[in-house]
Amino acid sequence: MQNRCSLSISFALLQLIGCTLYVWGLLSTEGNKDKDFYIGSSKACLSHRLLSIKLPDIVGRSPRSLDDLKRWKATELKNWLLHYSVAVLCPVLNPLYLFHWTLLIGGIGILCSDSSVNDNLSSADSMLQDFVLLMGILYAPTKCTMNVHLLQHLAYYFSRRGPIWAYSCFAFEGKNAFIKPLVHGMHHVVEQIGCTIGHCFGLSNLTNDVLANANVPKDSKRLIRSLTGYSRSNYRTSSRIEGGYLCEKHSNVNSNILTLVNVHVIQLLTDGRKI
Repeated sequence: MQNRCSLSISFALLQLIGCTLYVWGLLSTEGNKDKDFYIGSSKACLSHRLLSIKLPDIVGRSPRSLDDLKRWKATELKNWLLHYSVAVLCPVLNPLYLFHWTLLIGGIGILCSDSSVNDNLSSADSMLQDFVLLMGILYAPTKCTMNVHLLQHLAYYFSRRGPIWAYSCFAFEGKNAFIKPLVHGMHHVVEQIGCTIGHCFGLSNLTNDVLANANVPKDSKRLIRSLTGYSRSNYRTSSRIEGGYLCEKHSNVNSNILTLVNVHVIQLLTDGRKI
């Protein structure tokens, strides 16, 4: 019980990747052609229905074909689960299995809300409990994987920690784009990332030393300013951030060195130059 209280379940990994993709695989896999729930032969029709949906401006990502489902982002999987799937699957999927799918949608939809009264939380828990129970009956007992089982605990974590989106891995997904360029080979990946981040801090010290050195030519100082995010002004810096640039005083330039260093410079340093 102590571990259950201290750990939380990631909505992005468990539900969106672990369950949504898993159930779709059962519905569309060629090996289930003889099953009542098989809809793989209608994938082209379902994709057409999905792509024909007219979205409001508040939706940032347009849906992609179901053929690319394995490459969808977590946000796309969330939109599919909560908004698109029932409308797309309704004409094709067996009503019993569609009802089973809506239990999952209803439970997750309540737990994704910003707040919930006890009655709604109880309803969400009942829906997810029934979904797990029927999973073994409608598909097979062996189809109740660990990810499916963990759905039974989501309402508990909502009562302790709030909406399940508040402690999901969504916030970290975008950081993969920053980490990926730090890796240049197949082996010793952790050491590569650590070395490159060390070079980031080393480059910060080198930049400060070069700019403070009166013997360094002005052209060299101008080059290092442009490579590390410094502006031409001697009084301000320009830090590249998401969505634009952040201007600060020189004294604050070390506050977030990782946003100041151009990735291409880091790669050059990692390839052999020492600081």
